[in-house]
Amino acid sequence: MEIHKPKPVHNWREFLAEIGVVVIGVCIALAAEQMVEWLHWQDKATYATEQIQTELTRDMEYSVERAMVDDCIQRRLDELEQKLLDSGDRWIPMAPASTIGVQAGNIVAQPTRNWSFIAWTAAINDTSVSHLNRDRLTLYTRIYAQMEAMRGLNQAESENVVRLNILLKPVTLSSDKRSEMIGVVEAVRSTNHTMVQLAAQVQDGWTKIGLDPAQARVRVAKISTTYAACVARQQSR
Repeated sequence: MEIHKPKPVHNWREFLAEIGVVVIGVCIALAAEQMVEWLHWQDKATYATEQIQTELTRDMEYSVERAMVDDCIQRRLDELEQKLLDSGDRWIPMAPASTIGVQAGNIVAQPTRNWSFIAWTAAINDTSVSHLNRDRLTLYTRIYAQMEAMRGLNQAESENVVRLNILLKPVTLSSDKRSEMIGVVEAVRSTNHTMVQLAAQVQDGWTKIGLDPAQARVRVAKISTTYAACVARQQSR
């Protein structure tokens, strides 16, 4: 094996040239490493954005749906409250508000939805969010905070509707029990009102992240069983 011995450095110019070659080589290696790292995180950020956008498209439909069925829910609650105020001890059961979809058999046809946060949580856990555009990250954070509030309200609302389902049966209602049921009706009304307000507040956020609420309304009208039940009730009046 032939071994090339390093050439002796004869002057400072040659020494600095040798050092320069080493420094340039190290800089090139570091720059290449940084470029690979940047491309890696750009790829992850792009993937995270795609997943978040898909997830928020569904959440946008749930939000739009709430605004679309608001009047229907409010009329049903008004009807239920008035009947409670007018009834005696013997309650005459009411028919379910809907016979289709997940709300079938409930006394109030309110949409119960699975507000998704999987993509957002995953992007936070693997720090992909730290590589997103700052303005978009701010929008995502605000929208997800509002969707988190919507999910909590939707869960509380569903629990109260279950309590009201006793009014589907011919039960005996004392004065205290009627007052309790009226209080539950008011709680559902307040929850629905708050959710509609949140849906309105986030309206501008959807367009800023490139989603279209108008398309969501068209899709809700086609696939929402809650909206279908609302339309059916309006046509039967």
